Amino acid sequence: MKITYHVLFVVKLFVVNMFMLAMIVVSNTHAHGLLGDRLERVTRSVESLPSTASAEDKARLLLERGRVYQQGQDWQHALSDYRDALILSPLLYDVYYWQGVLYTEQQDFIKAQRSLEAYLRRVPESPDGHIALAELKHLQRDYYYAVAHYNLAIRHDPKSAPDTFIQRAKSLQNIKPVPLTRIEWGIREGYAVHGALVSLVSTLIEIKVKFEDYQGALDEFAYLSEKIRVAPKWQVQEAELLALVGDKVKSLERYQAAVQSIDALSSHRRLTEAMTELREQSQREIARLTRM
Repeated sequence: MKITYHVLFVVKLFVVNMFMLAMIVVSNTHAHGLLGDRLERVTRSVESLPSTASAEDKARLLLERGRVYQQGQDWQHALSDYRDALILSPLLYDVYYWQGVLYTEQQDFIKAQRSLEAYLRRVPESPDGHIALAELKHLQRDYYYAVAHYNLAIRHDPKSAPDTFIQRAKSLQNIKPVPLTRIEWGIREGYAVHGALVSLVSTLIEIKVKFEDYQGALDEFAYLSEKIRVAPKWQVQEAELLALVGDKVKSLERYQAAVQSIDALSSHRRLTEAMTELREQSQREIARLTRM
């Protein structure tokens, strides 16, 4: 049963992430419309530049337009604007950064590394540059150097975004053998900067589950506010972990609480696919635990 619970827990995390992805996709149509408006505006600015404008001003507008092209995945026009910008202003180092990001998006990793390293040679303390190179190294499965660049990003920006700590932890997990304590320390460094954000806590719970430290994962629930803990998805996750550590009584109580929480929702929320799945899972586990 231990393996079954572990698999169910990981699958549940996947379902929640897919639900969030669906919400992002819904907004894409509106985003594309905004990109078209921005492209038209920047192009007008480029074309209306007076002949007396400085090379740097022209280069910055080309960089801005290239970024709009890049967001719309028009790689050819983006790269063309980036190249022209560098010709006009070789000291506009941000071009190297955005070229590197673009090549990473294209999965042209050799050119991406060349561009990002060129950027960091010129701006060695750029947190964004180190994060971009860390992301590239992770994609190349060069996890050791990914972690090294995440470390540099955090060193140069002590208030780095929570995602930087999270992504560093994900790279660390792929370095064998790295003890759980080292990965945990990295996430707790994020706690120290941002507090116990849900994204950081949930990442550490997921990591501890993968290491089969179920009691340790349960301990992280203490960092969540009561308002978060009574949400159905968190009640179910806590119930799963309680079952994994052998606390049948508390596990049963949490599953029952999850069903009650779902039933108390408005019909619109209660009947969503995510809530329906959580309720069905809870009922199955209540029946199973009751028979034990």
